[in-house]
Amino acid sequence: DPWPTILRERAIGRAVGRVLAHELGHYLLRSRTHAPAGLMRAVQNTAELVAAERDSFVLSAQDAAHWAELSSGPPPALDGDCDGGGR
Repeated sequence: DPWPTILRERAIGRAVGRVLAHELGHYLLRSRTHAPAGLMRAVQNTAELVAAERDSFVLSAQDAAHWAELSSGPPPALDGDCDGGGR
């Protein structure tokens, strides 16, 4: 590997963190669907996962609005399914 250890470890940590953020997004948004762009898109390439820039890892306007809706009221009753009611 041509990268120094510290850079390689930083890139791996960044990629893992972004993948975890995506998966946590599914849970918090109570959604199994993917967005066309942003953090919740279906495909994230390796170069973007390890890049220092984070512009492509934000919630889409639709997902941000959904999150605002979910977080503004009382928590929904749990139905035993991770999608919170079928979204």
